[in-house]
Amino acid sequence: MNVTAKQTAPNTHQMVVIHRIFRREFPLLAGVVPRASDGDARRFAHIDFCVSSPHNDHRRGRVLWPTLLGRAQPHAQLVHGLEVQQAERSRTAP
Repeated sequence: MNVTAKQTAPNTHQMVVIHRIFRREFPLLAGVVPRASDGDARRFAHIDFCVSSPHNDHRRGRVLWPTLLGRAQPHAQLVHGLEVQQAERSRTAP
């Protein structure tokens, strides 16, 4: 009997893409903010997304890390290391 093993590594591509967007968009806000005028809903929505998304990302982390730890007990040290790394990056983010 040929049994195909399940994928055990997480798919982190979405996280990479989102963080790449943050790194690209934050510097661009310096040009977007001065051009936003009263009632410019499109620009204000973009600014709001850029400013509020990292905060929401950190709130999700409060749920993410305990969940990962519970599901990846054999790899608890790795999960703790990733959590510390994320916290360090959060403190140094623009």
